[in-house]
Amino acid sequence: MIPAPTSIDVLRANQASEAGRFAVLGGMGLGLWCLNLANGIHFTGLVLTIIGTLALTVLALLQYRKYQGALKIDANSPQGQRTKRVFTIVNTTQWGLIAVIYILLPRINLATWVFPSAIFVIGLFCFPLTHILSTRPRYFTGSALILFAVVYPQLVPVVAFDAIGCLGTGIIMWASAAWALMLNRPPRV
Repeated sequence: MIPAPTSIDVLRANQASEAGRFAVLGGMGLGLWCLNLANGIHFTGLVLTIIGTLALTVLALLQYRKYQGALKIDANSPQGQRTKRVFTIVNTTQWGLIAVIYILLPRINLATWVFPSAIFVIGLFCFPLTHILSTRPRYFTGSALILFAVVYPQLVPVVAFDAIGCLGTGIIMWASAAWALMLNRPPRV
């Protein structure tokens, strides 16, 4: 008989999964920043970004594998089914809203605000996902992304919106991935 998963094991599996997603999304943001530089591609930064993304993702995968059994068992429970359904609805709504932003803002001559608006929406949608997955790093991620999306357009010239948006988003995502990985470490004895 397989023992029922503990809520802490399910939480750790969710946090490891989050860390992996944050690592990849952060790597994409930093990689785009390296490709967006005014003086051409920043090759060294791109290589370091790839190495950092791989390192964070591998660490997240190792932690996830340790707790994935609990998550698989929980996925078949009524609570697990509800979590999956709400996660899908929230995620689909988020990306649908971002698609509307990418279509609508350029049509009303606000194309420079597409990236800050998308960052804001991603940050905003971290909060319901935090609640359903019980993963604390999303509170930090959501708050940091919203604050960043509101502040950086006030401080950066319009021509640098996309590049600085990628850099800031990448750093926030990587910080969130690292935090989630640190929370999952077993306590020292």
